[in-house]
Amino acid sequence: MNVALASQFNMFLDHCTFTKAMSRPTIRGYGDVFRLFAALMPEVTHATQLNAETLDQFFIRLQRRQTTRGNRTFASRVKASTIRTYASKLHTFCDWLLARGEIASNPVMRANLPKVSYTDRRALSRIEIDKLLSAITQHAPNRFQLKRELAMVHVLLFAGLRRGELLALKVSNIDLTRRIVTVDGRTSKSQRTRHIPITAAAVMHLEDYLQERRKRRSRCEHLWLSTRGDSPLTCHGLRRWVERLRVQSGVHFHVHRFRHTFACMLGGNNVSAIKVQKLMGHTDLRMTQTYMRSLGVEDVRDSIQHLSLDSLASL
Repeated sequence: MNVALASQFNMFLDHCTFTKAMSRPTIRGYGDVFRLFAALMPEVTHATQLNAETLDQFFIRLQRRQTTRGNRTFASRVKASTIRTYASKLHTFCDWLLARGEIASNPVMRANLPKVSYTDRRALSRIEIDKLLSAITQHAPNRFQLKRELAMVHVLLFAGLRRGELLALKVSNIDLTRRIVTVDGRTSKSQRTRHIPITAAAVMHLEDYLQERRKRRSRCEHLWLSTRGDSPLTCHGLRRWVERLRVQSGVHFHVHRFRHTFACMLGGNNVSAIKVQKLMGHTDLRMTQTYMRSLGVEDVRDSIQHLSLDSLASL
């Protein structure tokens, strides 16, 4: 007897949670995609109904879905990159079903997916970074918030942390003597602990922040303190900071753009993709390469200028 697709998906989430030990954001992402699939494809209730045609219909309905804002109704206009992301998550679920013998092949492999051409610039420019730092300096309501926010920007910019990794940092993860930030694998999407060397500027701002933090006699083990009491900064608090800084600086950004910037700065300084992958904690080199797509012609011009026939002597 067939097991309902929803029940199978719940078993898949248990597998991700307890066997694979995936991070909460990753598991939440799988859940969001499946709920959307179930809402748009209510007639699909068993794994045996999953095929290339079913998935094609899901993506068609996804793009034709109507969105209402105020008195206006219009198509949601899902980007090709979003469709590819949904397909990736469904691909993982279908691989799990395939391994269990529930389906004969992975239907995502045969679905008609759009090609993605990345033309956006995800990395922050020098001008945008200067605007962010200037806004913090001008608008911070007190010295503690000034030092905390400057330190946060420099850690994001020069360590390339994910949002969850930033918030999970503890004071014990900061080694100012060796200039290293340690990301605990238990708090990372990749589940891998990594040690990231940081710049002298980042160390300076961390020292300034920790000095202000000591004045508050904090006993909180987390690095980033909330402005209210001796408690850690939360996702909500970080979101509010981003929203406020957007208005104050005029720069439309989100925390993840610092991660793109980190990757592009490394790439622009001729750091190999393998090293960038290790520093960013990626399990797949292809993911690292997508982060470096913001590299423009000027970013690599200096590398080209240093090429000569003498470079062939060692080959």
